[in-house]
Amino acid sequence: MGLRSLSNSRLRVSALLLATASLTACVGHHSGTATVTSATVDPAMTVPSKAAFSEQVLHPLAKQTAYEIIEHKKATIRFTETKDPNDQAILGAISGAVPMLGVLFGATEEHDKATLERQLAWLDSRRLPLKKELIGLWESRIEPMPTGYTVCVDGKKRVYQAAKNRWIRLNDLPHDCPRVEFQSLQADSAKE
Repeated sequence: MGLRSLSNSRLRVSALLLATASLTACVGHHSGTATVTSATVDPAMTVPSKAAFSEQVLHPLAKQTAYEIIEHKKATIRFTETKDPNDQAILGAISGAVPMLGVLFGATEEHDKATLERQLAWLDSRRLPLKKELIGLWESRIEPMPTGYTVCVDGKKRVYQAAKNRWIRLNDLPHDCPRVEFQSLQADSAKE
């Protein structure tokens, strides 16, 4: 196995590990709130405003979720754009026999790298618009309760209860929420 093939294999394994870690993080993420079935409520305590709830719960959650979505998409692109080492060996043999083909394949490889870098940079530029889109979507789905709020996030209706200086996440309600395609990731700027 040549040095180039070994490098491509390592890149492919790294991308796969990053994608797996990102998905695992998405599944286990709870925005620093505890998930419980019930909590005691101080009847004299008033529920903070929707704006306070959004600032304290939804904004940090949107930042983390946008990061995870972007990193997952970047890992997926890296993985799908990685060339098969066997193909690289064949192209290397052909380009060695016919020098002009080597120049052509080299130019194509540089073009592919530049395209990949543009796609990754475009995704990075979408992090803040995605965060804002998530906040807007989630804020439109906030519903008040006597002790806090419910909000649809990631297809589930989450329940948050107000406590002294914090929010407690209770068990999700048995209600599926509609999923959406994010407009901030739909632009075709990443394409050639």
